Amino acid sequence: MKLIHFLMGLVTVLLLVACHQKKPLDEVEITQIAKEAYIYGFPVVELYRDMYIHAIDKDNSRFLASFNKLAWRAVSSPVRGCTKEIASDSREQTFRIDDTEKAQPESGMAYGSVWFDLRDEPYVLTVPATMAGRYFSIQFIDLFSEPFEYISNRRDGNSGGHFLIATSEWKGKNPSGMTRIITSSTSFVSGLFRIRIENQEDVGQVEKLIRQFRIIPLSRYNGTATGSPAGDIHYPEFSAEKTMTPEFFTYLNFLLQFCSISGDENAMMRRFAKIGIEPGRPFDHSTMSEPEKRALIDGMAAGQAELKMLARSGVGKSVVFRETGEDTEKKLFLPGLYVRKKSFRRFIKGNPDAGIRNRGAECTRWT
Repeated sequence: MKLIHFLMGLVTVLLLVACHQKKPLDEVEITQIAKEAYIYGFPVVELYRDMYIHAIDKDNSRFLASFNKLAWRAVSSPVRGCTKEIASDSREQTFRIDDTEKAQPESGMAYGSVWFDLRDEPYVLTVPATMAGRYFSIQFIDLFSEPFEYISNRRDGNSGGHFLIATSEWKGKNPSGMTRIITSSTSFVSGLFRIRIENQEDVGQVEKLIRQFRIIPLSRYNGTATGSPAGDIHYPEFSAEKTMTPEFFTYLNFLLQFCSISGDENAMMRRFAKIGIEPGRPFDHSTMSEPEKRALIDGMAAGQAELKMLARSGVGKSVVFRETGEDTEKKLFLPGLYVRKKSFRRFIKGNPDAGIRNRGAECTRWT
C-alpha cells in the first residue's frame, strides 16, 4: 500500500513538472515574435543613438553635454547662420554661432537640448521670463520617442517659472513654488528647446536670455541632502551595424529597464520573454539552434520591411489603423503587430503645440 501511494505521488510530481515546462517554440513563432519586438523596440533603440552620441560618448565630435546639462546648439539669425562656439559658463551650457553668410527667413530661432537622467531624483527646470508674445517651446520626448509634454508661451505664458521634471514612479512630496510638474514614463528624457528671434537686432537679447535657463537637482532646490545614488551604468557602445543584427535586442533589453511598462503591455512583454527579450536581462541568442537563429533574423528582417512600408505610407503623419479608446493618442495597431504612435517621429519631432507655425520650428532634426 505504501508503495502504491509512493508511486502515485511520484506520478503526480512528474505530471506537475511536465505541465510547468516551457513549450518549445517553433521557428514560425520565433519569427513572428522577433518581428513584433523589433517594431516595438525600433524607436527606443533609435533614440538611444541620439542619447549615446550627444550625452554619453565624450570622444564623439557631436557630443554636446553630459546628462542634466543644457547645451545651446545653434542660433539661426535672419542674416547669419551659426558655428562659432562660445565658452561654457559655470552652468556648463554650450552656445554656438555660425558666421557663414547665407539666405535666412525674416525671423530666426535659437535651438538647445538636454538629456535628463531622472534615476536618482527629479530635476527643476527654471524658465526665465521672456518678452511678451515671444515664441518659445520646450518639448519633452521619452525613450519610446513619444513627445509627451511641452512648455511654451502659448500654454504657460511668458512669465517664466519653475518646472519639476520627474518619473511617473517618483513618490516624493511636491515642492513649493512649482509652476507645473511634468512626469515621464521613462527615466531618461530628451528636452528640445526653441526660442524665436524676431529680427537681427533681437539676437543679442536672445543670447542673454538663453543663459538664464537653469537645470538643478530637486535636492539642491530644496536645500536638502541627496538620496542614495542609483549607481553607475555601463552604457553599451552604440553601433549602427549591431542594430541590424540580433544585438539589437541587447540594446532593447538594456533600455527597457528604464521604462515603466503599462499594464496593457504585460501580455506582450510575456510573449517577448519567450525569445529572451526582458528588461535589464542580458540577451543571449547563442543557445539557440541554427534554425532558431535564422528564424530570429528572419523576424528582424520582416520588421524592417514593415517599417519601410509604414514610412512610405506616411505613418509619421499620425496614421491610426485602429483606435483604442483612451490610448488613441499614444498607440496605433496593425494586424498582429503592436506599434507605439509617434514612434517614427525621431526624424521629424513635431511639437505637440500644434498652433505654432513658425518656419522650421516644428520639423527640426538635429544630428
